[in-house]
Amino acid sequence: MALGSASRRFGGTVRSLRTHAGMTQAQLAERANLAVESVSRLETGRLKNVSVDVAERLAHALGVSLAILFGPTTPPKRIDRRRPIEKRIVVMLAHLPDGDLDQVYQGLRRLLGVRERLRRE
Repeated sequence: MALGSASRRFGGTVRSLRTHAGMTQAQLAERANLAVESVSRLETGRLKNVSVDVAERLAHALGVSLAILFGPTTPPKRIDRRRPIEKRIVVMLAHLPDGDLDQVYQGLRRLLGVRERLRRE
């Protein structure tokens, strides 16, 4: 297999695992301590040489082993034990900017406080 083909396959695996995990390139870059441009170049096969250190950081950030990262391109099946409402909430929150997340958090705290007061009555 040609080096370019191997780079594209590795990049495709990273992209597949990243999207399966619901991460953006920026989120993966932050978790792996890489530049977003590096993640982009890696996923498109334009980054030809990936060090073992970078591969290990990517695997850790994606929550997989190096064997999975260098293995088949299909992402591993993960068992999601969350209830459907929790899954929908996580998807909605994942797309909010930090400022909005803070507002959601404060609102939830107020609602939980009201709930506790009602329980005591």
